Amino acid sequence: VPYNELHDKGFLSIGCSPCTRAIKEGEDIRAGRWWWESKDKKECGLHVEQTEGLKINIEKIKS
Repeated sequence: VPYNELHDKGFLSIGCSPCTRAIKEGEDIRAGRWWWESKDKKECGLHVEQTEGLKINIEKIKS
């Protein structure tokens, strides 16, 4: 994996653009990720559970 120059600008944990900000001195390394969320929920919403589609695909594989 190539070095990302954002690390030099305070982005120590890098994700997608809207979910990432540079951190301030003394902040936790992941403080810049999902920074607007509550402390117990840290998810951008790009990952959703898709169990129905998985069931259909499993049935196709079985037949």
